[in-house]
Amino acid sequence: MFGFYHYLCGMIINPTTSVKRIGIKRTEKIAEMVIDWCKVNLGVNRRRKSPITHLCIKGRVENDGSRTFGWYDPEDNIIGLSYNLHNTLGDLIQTIIHEYVHSMQPVITKYKRLYKTHGYKNHPFEIEARVLADQLHYKCLQENKEILKNILTK
Repeated sequence: MFGFYHYLCGMIINPTTSVKRIGIKRTEKIAEMVIDWCKVNLGVNRRRKSPITHLCIKGRVENDGSRTFGWYDPEDNIIGLSYNLHNTLGDLIQTIIHEYVHSMQPVITKYKRLYKTHGYKNHPFEIEARVLADQLHYKCLQENKEILKNILTK
């Protein structure tokens, strides 16, 4: 699946490229790039009052080992990212696409009701977001390798 690797400046840009220590500024640039890609490839939800934006914070591992990689705030139309918890570029891009998909869904009016009957893992909105993120993250990476190389090597 990942037969073509992009070698530039000694760096391989592919889904397994480590982003463990890229920091908040580079994560913000990648988030901006992926959100722009999503706008073109998935569309824009015109029902939202404000344009979609993102917020990067330092995430933490809870006592039970759980961690939150990303979230979507529908009231303010913000994708939140834990910049320090992703291991690979593929993971980071998948999280951003996953949360962007939520921005396109009627989460304000239907998420809680569906959560009561399906829970998180089997929630139809979560399933759709996981499937699309899994299907599209490699395409996003491939179409933006030059931008990603510039972000990760500067």
